[in-house]
Amino acid sequence: MTERVAVKPEVLQWALHRSERDPSDLSGAAGLKNVHAWLEGSASPTMNQLQTFAKWTRVPFGKLFLAKPPEEALSLPDFRTVNNRAPEPSADLIDTIRWVEVRRDWYVDYLRRHHEDPVEWVGSVKVGQSPRSVADQIRNTLGLKPAIAEGYKKIQDAINSISQAIENVGGLVLSSGVVAGNNRRPLDTEDFRGFSVSERWAPLIFVNGADTKNGQVFTLAHELAHLFSGTSGVSNPDYTDQTAGRTESWCNRVAAELLVPKEAHQWERFDGQVPRGTLDTLSRQFNVSTVMILVRLKAFDCVTKESFEKQFGPEVRRARKLAREAKLSGKSGGGNWYSNQAIRLGKTIARSLAVDTYEGGTTYGEALRIAGTRRPETFNELARTVGV
Repeated sequence: MTERVAVKPEVLQWALHRSERDPSDLSGAAGLKNVHAWLEGSASPTMNQLQTFAKWTRVPFGKLFLAKPPEEALSLPDFRTVNNRAPEPSADLIDTIRWVEVRRDWYVDYLRRHHEDPVEWVGSVKVGQSPRSVADQIRNTLGLKPAIAEGYKKIQDAINSISQAIENVGGLVLSSGVVAGNNRRPLDTEDFRGFSVSERWAPLIFVNGADTKNGQVFTLAHELAHLFSGTSGVSNPDYTDQTAGRTESWCNRVAAELLVPKEAHQWERFDGQVPRGTLDTLSRQFNVSTVMILVRLKAFDCVTKESFEKQFGPEVRRARKLAREAKLSGKSGGGNWYSNQAIRLGKTIARSLAVDTYEGGTTYGEALRIAGTRRPETFNELARTVGV
């Protein structure tokens, strides 16, 4: 007779809730046909069944033996709002933050061992300060042009250029469209678009790589405002969100000044609706969404309130449709593994890890764990990818 494992039904219920899976999905998996009975406490799983359950719910196996569900909280402030409240953090968000923190903790230790100084610009401005003046300070510090994403033929080049400018002054930029390099766990932009860690040793921005390229540009600019104001947190930046809190609204305004400043263009005034061709042209020029272009035209008094209100709703719906289509295209997990992993780790971390390992400061075992691989030859190829 197969031995059953005594586990608390409430712990299994917590694991299932955390995974955001439906019990009916689990019941179709091999060995999990009795999952409803386990959740009710009328039956118990075998060890093999419990291991399968842990894999399906993405919960560490050992946690299923706890006497009660653990309390999991984000290690960062949560600036996201749904109905004026922060939503419950998902397993994907929690695991992504933890994955990033492990890499960042290694890098902070690396900096301290090499007697590097912390950066000075983190927290150099205050929330509520003039968005225009803050945008000027950010541009001057990073050496960026007035419209920081303007003029790049490929929007990825704009993302790369801004990211490199951030890393040149001591910041870190990490980006991934999946959880911890696991292509079976794609991130959802409706969950979060990015987060920032505004700490002077290694100020960090994480961008959800599953987002549209325009969305990633805006998230970078938004999170830069967080770093300069010294406010860490999880964000779902949306320039159209009228319910965002004070800090998020301010970061959105700073991002707008960074991406589409008034001085960057000779703006035309429109008596009626802005032509579709004009919105598309300006969107490509500044590498932002057509919605942001429309909002900025209103801010510059280039479109009447009536025309704006007539065009705004349909434009938002069109942008969201494009975002859904980009999500369904499923491109976030593709491409070259080494290039993707360098972006997930952040190129500064990847290079520092390779150099420190070859110099003997970090063991190969630790380096493989940080790099997300089990094979030394894979780590060596990753090092070559980032120029080490």
